[in-house]
Amino acid sequence: YFVHAGHLHIKGLKMSKSLKNFITIQQALEINSARQIRMLFLLHKYNAQMDYGDNTMTHAMETEKRFVEFFHNVKACLRQHRMDDSQKWDATTIRLQQTLAAAKTKV
Repeated sequence: YFVHAGHLHIKGLKMSKSLKNFITIQQALEINSARQIRMLFLLHKYNAQMDYGDNTMTHAMETEKRFVEFFHNVKACLRQHRMDDSQKWDATTIRLQQTLAAAKTKV
């Protein structure tokens, strides 16, 4: 769910039926995905005006693409390091844990 209380502008003008510069949600979904439209709203403060246009949608699409690529990379890294790999601590990790525990008790 999204809350947006600011005015929605299209090409610098307040969106309104009287100016005949409005777009329905269905029309917006024909052009862009729901995720891209959500990203557009997330990129703007909830109570500030927002300009719906090519520039803002391009920015939202690029941001959404970065998130998708990031999570694809995370999945690829997780596939490389499976849980059946060794999870045991080596001597360095044990010393680090002991030092951390000692520092916590001093505080």
